[in-house]
Amino acid sequence: MTAITPEVRALLRLSEELQRQPTLEGVLQRLCDGTASLLATEHVSVRLLDATRTLLLTHARAGDPFHQNKTFEFVMGEGLVGWVAKNGQILRLDDAEDDPRFRPRPDQTKAIRSFLAVPLIEQGLCIGVLSAASEEPGRFTEVHEELLGLVAGVCGPHVRSVRISRLAGPDPLTGVLDAKRLDEAYPDAEGLAIVDPLSVALVEVDGFERVRDRFGRGFADDLLKSVAENVANCVRRNDPVLRRGPSGFLLLLAGVALSTAAKIAERIRRTVEADLIVSRPDASKLTVSLGIAERREGEKRDELLARAQRALDSAKHRGNKVEFA
Repeated sequence: MTAITPEVRALLRLSEELQRQPTLEGVLQRLCDGTASLLATEHVSVRLLDATRTLLLTHARAGDPFHQNKTFEFVMGEGLVGWVAKNGQILRLDDAEDDPRFRPRPDQTKAIRSFLAVPLIEQGLCIGVLSAASEEPGRFTEVHEELLGLVAGVCGPHVRSVRISRLAGPDPLTGVLDAKRLDEAYPDAEGLAIVDPLSVALVEVDGFERVRDRFGRGFADDLLKSVAENVANCVRRNDPVLRRGPSGFLLLLAGVALSTAAKIAERIRRTVEADLIVSRPDASKLTVSLGIAERREGEKRDELLARAQRALDSAKHRGNKVEFA
C-alpha cells in the first residue's frame, strides 16, 4: 500500500478547513495561506470573478504585496494573471519580468521573478486565478505546478460553493439581482473592469410614482415585475440585471460597445412600450427611459455610473427615450 505523502496530507487538511469557513472571504484567505505553506513560498493570491466573468468579485493574498497600490486593475487577457484568466491555462515562469506578457507598474516595490498560476474552472469557464510569486528566479518546478493544479482541483469545489451563495439572493419582488450585488462585484470605490468593452445601461420606469399613487402599490408592483421580465428577455442570459431604486434597473453589458448597447436599450424601450397591461387597460401606456455609457480607459465605477445617470436624466426629461453619454 502506497503511503500518503506529506503534501497530500496537507492538501486534504486544507480542503477540510475550507469546508468550515462560513464566508467567501474566509475561504479565499485560508486558501492563500494554505497554498503558501504547501508551496513553501510567501506570496500567494487569488482573484475571483463574478457570475458574468466580467467583474472582480473579491480577492485575497498571503504575504506582502509586490505593489503599493493594493486596489490593482485586473483586465481579462492583460498581464500574467489576465492571460491565465482569458486562456484558462496554467502558467509557470522562471523570470516573470522577462516575459512579454508581464505588465510593469510604476508602484512595484520589489522584483517579481518566479511566477506560477492556475485557473479556477467552473463548467468549463475560468472564474478566478490562484497564483504564487517569488523574488527568487527559477523558484517553482514541475512539482510545484502539479501541486497547485491539485489545490485548484481539490479546493475549487469549496470556492465555487461559497461563491454561488455570495451571488445568490435576488430581489424578492422582481426576481432580478439585488442592488447590493454591484458593491460585491466592485469591492471598493476604485472599481475594477475585467473586459473591454464594458457598457452599462440604467433603466427607469416613466411616471412610476404617479401610477402607484393612482392605482395602488399592488398594481405598481405588478408593473415593475413585468418591466423586469421584459428587460431580462432583451439581454443575454448571463448579462446581470440588477434592481436599482424603487423603479429602476442596472444592466452590465460585458464585451458590448456603446453602439450595440444603444440597440439593446432601444429594444428594451420598444418591448416595454408594446407590452399591454391587460389587468388595467387605462394604465397600458407604460414606458421606460434609458441612459447608457461605455467604460472609458482607466474610468472608475462611480465615474462610469455618473455618466450613465446623466444620460438617464436627459432621457427622463423627454420621456420614453434612450440617451447615451
